[in-house]
Amino acid sequence: LSKIVIHVQLGNKYLDEHKWEEAILEFKQVISLDPLNLTARETIALAYYENEEWEKAIEAYNYLQNVHPDDQKIKLKIIDSQFNLAVDYENDSLFKVASEKFKEVLNLNPNYPSAKSRYYLSYSKYLFYSTFFRVAFISLIALIFFIILLPKIRKMRKSSRHSKRGIF
Repeated sequence: LSKIVIHVQLGNKYLDEHKWEEAILEFKQVISLDPLNLTARETIALAYYENEEWEKAIEAYNYLQNVHPDDQKIKLKIIDSQFNLAVDYENDSLFKVASEKFKEVLNLNPNYPSAKSRYYLSYSKYLFYSTFFRVAFISLIALIFFIILLPKIRKMRKSSRHSKRGIF
């Protein structure tokens, strides 16, 4: 029990100093000594969140949600973590993954602020930068060329032939 107290005190000290990784290590020590210590698990989830380790935060909060299924604070942290993870993917130009993560946010909370617009924007960017879209875009340009410009070019050639005949 005294080892647990020491690790908790050290972990709390690191939390106060915003040394998230060190705090996580201390609270993991607490869990290794007392696997059912929910306070340590909550603190680890918080430290992952504050350290912007979204996937680990989601995993930690999901564990807590299984223990406390009706806790709205945990549910909100999961949704916020999902949203922040999606934003990170978006910032890394991983638009397909970002749009999937924004969709997960919308599945959890359809009214989450800006998730819907960011979902559509990420999905649009994914389509725009995809090979399929580029091929379709080039094909469309070629089609426009043949439909609109080719008849005009033929007309210009015909009229230039007629004007050349009149010169001789």
